[in-house]
Amino acid sequence: MGISGEKIVSRIDNILEENSQLNRADVCRHAKINTGAMTDWVKKGTIPAADTLYLIAEFLGTTVEYLITGKNADGIPQEIVFIAQKIASLSPNDRQDILDFIDIKLKKHKKGGAKPVETSFVMEAEPVYLPNITIPIREEVKDNVIFHEWGVIEIPLLGSTAAGKPIDFGDLDPTPPTRPWTASLIQGDPENYYCVTVRGESMLEADIKDGDNALLIHNQRPKHGEIMLVRHDNSSTLKRIRITKGKNGQEETWICWEDGSKRKEKLVGEGYEIQGLLVAIERKPGKR
Repeated sequence: MGISGEKIVSRIDNILEENSQLNRADVCRHAKINTGAMTDWVKKGTIPAADTLYLIAEFLGTTVEYLITGKNADGIPQEIVFIAQKIASLSPNDRQDILDFIDIKLKKHKKGGAKPVETSFVMEAEPVYLPNITIPIREEVKDNVIFHEWGVIEIPLLGSTAAGKPIDFGDLDPTPPTRPWTASLIQGDPENYYCVTVRGESMLEADIKDGDNALLIHNQRPKHGEIMLVRHDNSSTLKRIRITKGKNGQEETWICWEDGSKRKEKLVGEGYEIQGLLVAIERKPGKR
């Protein structure tokens, strides 16, 4: 397939349409060519020199391959290259916020999207990185739950929980502060969900770190292999649940630390309560 000057100009125009702040004159000025050069390429069928194509591609944030063939290296669509160019122009913090948000989408796609269930929904314990974004002003309030236009739900933040030594919740605020969570994590009634801030480092092997925010769904029944919030002697802790059979054949419930210590503690009697099932972990951008 021969190289066509007309098609090269058409691809240049396609990129310019995506960026209304630029025009052909800007391209010609950067490439150091006459402003009528592109018209000549179309009418006379001439082909721009290689160094000219390079300067044009550099200015437009694309590749010479795209200008000539309409394809990018590795099959990357031109619009993606253009978006990458825009992201590269942002500040480091803004770039990190966008990359963290892309990370969310990649993880969701890898998992095949949200799973339909009839009762409760639990994700495998895995960090969900939510960027510090500005929530749109437009919102809808239903009871005490705030629904934001772009798909974020405000969930009550009930305090802190230890992923190490348990700490007391204290008296709960009747009107607690809230944190925004992506709506795709919420299955069913949002009032069944709450979140807490993790304190301690006893769940590092589960990739749960000090300062993370944990989204939980109310649940009072221990589930083997899941990470759950357990209240014991009027304090709380986030731990992995293991259910085994004892010597008498009866089930035994254990809470397990995941910090390399292999520590575990059997829950016995009526002095404990399962408070919630971990759905997701929110981590500040850049914190790995």
